[in-house]
Amino acid sequence: MKRRFLPILAGMVVLAVVLSGCGKKTAPIPPQAAIPLPIADLAHQLDDRGVTLFWSPPVRSEQGHRLPEIDSYLIERAEYGLADFCKNCPVRYTEVGVITGEDDPAGWGETLTYRDEELKAGHIYYYRVKTKVGWRVISRPSEPVRFEWRVPRPE
Repeated sequence: MKRRFLPILAGMVVLAVVLSGCGKKTAPIPPQAAIPLPIADLAHQLDDRGVTLFWSPPVRSEQGHRLPEIDSYLIERAEYGLADFCKNCPVRYTEVGVITGEDDPAGWGETLTYRDEELKAGHIYYYRVKTKVGWRVISRPSEPVRFEWRVPRPE
């Protein structure tokens, strides 16, 4: 009796999984149509307490289509001590921040910013930003900005 019941139960589980879907059903689009263009205008400004990054949100995909809603921006940083810095070595980034629409209740503006005050004197920093528009749909990184952080001298 038990042997007849197992195939029926397994079939019911498979059917339940197949019939239950999640998410909004829309026409499929090729992945390239949703991948945002990389951020083209990443800039930075230093002051006596840290760095502020500035950029404009992308509005087009790599295929030239209008982007769906942007979920978040991923901020990546690489940090090297002057003694450890290798000019010709590959730069190794780690994610240091995520900016979501919830962080800006007014919605994405024309210029986005990210502030970092966790800098160490005598270190070289690289930053880059990626745009995320969906689960696993992330742009190529922006061109990096690079600077050396020095302790400001009192005047």
